[in-house]
Amino acid sequence: NTTEKVLGHGLTSLAHLRLGRPELALASADLILADLVGRRPVAYWIQHIYAGLAEVYLSLWRAALCSGDPAWQARTLDLHHKARRTCATLRTFGSIFPFGKPAALLWTGVYHGVKGNDAKARRTLTRAVAESRHLKMRYEEGLARRELGGLLQVGDAERQRHLEQACAVLEDIEARHDLELARELLAQDGSVTGP
Repeated sequence: NTTEKVLGHGLTSLAHLRLGRPELALASADLILADLVGRRPVAYWIQHIYAGLAEVYLSLWRAALCSGDPAWQARTLDLHHKARRTCATLRTFGSIFPFGKPAALLWTGVYHGVKGNDAKARRTLTRAVAESRHLKMRYEEGLARRELGGLLQVGDAERQRHLEQACAVLEDIEARHDLELARELLAQDGSVTGP
């Protein structure tokens, strides 16, 4: 069943990513890429799979660009292509289902950041924060603020403000993994909120 395959491999891919298993994350994501990307989204409940797939490909692309491992460096073009296609599909989803727009803006902003277009990334992530707040989608707001803060220079007051707000939101909704990532960024400025 395609639905079960997409849900199973989509969630497994994100779990592998978060557990530090990049090879398995990539393998699971690749198993469903053709089933999702480039097709018109028809089911509202698949939004978290699109967003998870974008997170996986963007995280792996970002890691490959910074990697000293030649095998991962050789994958940067392929990961870039998959991230771009996944973000495009997520934007299509957001144009059909309005609640998908914050995630589309979030991951498109991250895409621009990984690509090196920080100005476009900041504009897109700022829109993601605004859209998330408008729709009261706190998880996406927390992630967008974390990514926006992460783009700014260490010591920048705007960076600290976004990261502190990201920590507050993510702690309030108990998004522990994402909260820890926000706290790691905030610690670079010499301050950490919470336990």
